[in-house]
Amino acid sequence: MWGGPPEPQPTPPSALIFVRWLSRARGPELTGASAPPEVVWNFRLATPALEWAISSIGYHSLRRHTEALKPAITTGAFEEAARSLQSICSTSYPAQISQAIDLLVERFSAGNKLLVCGNGGSAADAMHICAELVGRFFKERRALPAIALNTDPTVLTAWSNDYAYESVFARQVEALAKPGDIVWGISTSGNSKNVVAALKTARERGASTIALTGQGGGAMAEYADVLLAVPLSVTPRVQEAHAVTYHIICEAVEAALCKTLADAGGSK
Repeated sequence: MWGGPPEPQPTPPSALIFVRWLSRARGPELTGASAPPEVVWNFRLATPALEWAISSIGYHSLRRHTEALKPAITTGAFEEAARSLQSICSTSYPAQISQAIDLLVERFSAGNKLLVCGNGGSAADAMHICAELVGRFFKERRALPAIALNTDPTVLTAWSNDYAYESVFARQVEALAKPGDIVWGISTSGNSKNVVAALKTARERGASTIALTGQGGGAMAEYADVLLAVPLSVTPRVQEAHAVTYHIICEAVEAALCKTLADAGGSK
């Protein structure tokens, strides 16, 4: 059973304007000046159906056009991401990544741990990093001590409710960080207040710090022993570079530690 027209869809405006003009301005004329009122009325009753038909045609035409554009849009997005990543290769950023790798290898080898924190998408990145290190990236090896500070909802909500969200990571750094540990903060802008506070507290506790940010480093730069400031300003491109960055780091740290264990005759 026909249940009426669908939700309004994008329609060429000129078509609807013509239909409405035809109905309201020319209806009596087209049906005859002496036409019975019911004829004029029936003509106007048919107008919504005609509008719906034109609307549907316009919608499906637009949909076909959009479907045809999808491959080009998708390809363009990949090409833009690739250009952004390629542009980083000629900067000092790769050397900064090497510094982070060396620091992590040194501290993991000494038995220290890593604490990572971020908000939103950066919180997901923090968990991703820890999953790669506690679990494995490519090689079978011993687990590496890495903790994401944004994963315990009880601590996050209790401290934020009773005190302040701005210090929710700093409080955990105070509880967990020891001299020689590393605190790795992630923020696209570099200005997330709770991440800045975490790095500051880490410094006070004698821990080293890594800041993974966008261009310039923001407020986090002041408290970073290793600043990984992606030289890009568009947020999605920065976030894509972040993912590539920590994959490079996890792979390199794993490879270095596995080689160290092999050279020492240790177990996996």
